[in-house]
Amino acid sequence: MQRPQKTSQDGCLQRDKLETEEYARVCSPAVKEVGQQDGIDLIDKVIDSNNLFRACKKVKANKGAPGIDGMTVDELFGHVSKYLPHLKRKLKDGSYKPLPVKRVEIPKADGTKRKLGIPCVRDRMVQQAIYQVIGGII
Repeated sequence: MQRPQKTSQDGCLQRDKLETEEYARVCSPAVKEVGQQDGIDLIDKVIDSNNLFRACKKVKANKGAPGIDGMTVDELFGHVSKYLPHLKRKLKDGSYKPLPVKRVEIPKADGTKRKLGIPCVRDRMVQQAIYQVIGGII
């Protein structure tokens, strides 16, 4: 195992090998400032009503099966409209918890089965809302 070397004055460590024997802590000015963009917290951009409803439309357009809660993509808009303030508050304060993923097995041509995880549509909408904000940044 190689000894970590300091890469900057702030004490961030990095290994000079491609193999990951253990995780390295790499500091970057871009990473340190990812919590804010143009003076606005990124979570505020995620929970913006326009962003959330655009995410609803995207999830509905992608279709897909319901998760363990049984909610379909057609029911998503009504659910989000009804619980929007509650959803925004949970996302903002970090108390939002996604539901467990529904597991299904898809048969393959060779007779084996492929395992597939299906998140509930509300969780897919939250993932899409986050992606819409940070996708351009990363």
